[in-house]
Amino acid sequence: MVKTNGNENKEEEKTVSQEKDLQTNPSWKPIGTEQGAKPEMKFKEGTIDWSEMKKAISYAVDVPESQLIFDFIGNNGNNKAYGNVRDKQNNKKYKVNIDWVENQGWKPASVQVVK
Repeated sequence: MVKTNGNENKEEEKTVSQEKDLQTNPSWKPIGTEQGAKPEMKFKEGTIDWSEMKKAISYAVDVPESQLIFDFIGNNGNNKAYGNVRDKQNNKKYKVNIDWVENQGWKPASVQVVK
């Protein structure tokens, strides 16, 4: 007989509850772009790509860019990125996944409220 400790079940529950926090919205649209078919994938402040990624992340969480603290924006695969942001007013934290749509710009893929 194999004994398990109680912590194993708690971890499974935690994982499930985090996945439940993942939100998607079929009405999200690409934000538009000045970059053409493919993104520069330049994770550097001041670039067009950076500005467009921030715009898509702000759109996804429905909070103005000026009200967000962008803790991190990084590469999430081929023509994909993600951002970790905080709302300055209520200190809510979000992880936002964005995907590139050819010639149309960054489009939110999912939003997760991080606890």
